[in-house]
Amino acid sequence: MSIGKKLATVTDHPGATSVLELARFDQYGNKEPHPHWPYEINIEPYDVYGWTDKYQNDFRDQLTVIPMNTVMFKVFGFDEAPEFGGKENLMGWLVSRSD
Repeated sequence: MSIGKKLATVTDHPGATSVLELARFDQYGNKEPHPHWPYEINIEPYDVYGWTDKYQNDFRDQLTVIPMNTVMFKVFGFDEAPEFGGKENLMGWLVSRSD
């Protein structure tokens, strides 16, 4: 049974899953005792290399040229559903941390 079919047994919205897992641990890997998480997140590429959707080479090879501490994505979060007036806020950046 696929994950989609399994989720469909308990919800009418199998594509709408919580982002709670993003809040369970802090940036150092410590368990957060009282996590707070956004209603929804959006991730925007922060392209400093000019890469396109056209195939250039294996993505693993492309990742090897990215220097440490490079901003890869901007992460935005909604405090509540946009349909009910939720506002999108910049939460942070996804940054490469290894060579």
